[in-house]
Amino acid sequence: MHSLPPNGFLPPEHELTARFGVSRTVLREATKRLESLGLLESRHGVGVQVVHRLHQSVTRSLSVLVSDRHQLLRQTMEVRQMLEVETARRAAEQLSTQAITTLRHLHEQLTHADSVDEAARLDVAFHQAIASAAGNALVALLLDSISDLGAESRKLTMSRSGILHAVQQHEQILTALERRDGEAAGDAMRIHLNHASEDLLAQLSNRPTDATVKA
Repeated sequence: MHSLPPNGFLPPEHELTARFGVSRTVLREATKRLESLGLLESRHGVGVQVVHRLHQSVTRSLSVLVSDRHQLLRQTMEVRQMLEVETARRAAEQLSTQAITTLRHLHEQLTHADSVDEAARLDVAFHQAIASAAGNALVALLLDSISDLGAESRKLTMSRSGILHAVQQHEQILTALERRDGEAAGDAMRIHLNHASEDLLAQLSNRPTDATVKA
């Protein structure tokens, strides 16, 4: 069971109870617990799938803590600005060949994205790959915990500035990373996030708040 890859499925219930010597009740309680942590997902008629959604509980908590959606998106961007500039700098210092290959592949996919939804997903993946390459699991998890909110804000900014704008700025970041130039990578990331923040604020100013919508 421990060797199952993400998106794989658990063996049948009877096999797991026999393997671990537990009752179905115990197994189902354990499954529910792992589901609540974002590690498993029950799919009706299909089975129990292994997933990696540890961030979902954080996203739900944030939505309760900051009920104003616009404010939550603004704060998400502020957190990204605090963390990702230094993350890019550190990633440049220890990028593996495989990490560069992954980043280049994601960038090429973004270049050919044919919808804002697809572009937002690839944009998030690109930034997550940089965080992983920086070698700090806690920072990577922190950024992953706001990835859903990040995707939402990216859809807004790309709707305003277009996908090409993100592609061009990612190219600057990637070029610096490929040169293993930490200072240039940090500067490119700072410029990118500053532009994204400006676009987000401009876009939000033209959209009704949650309170207005409810009214």
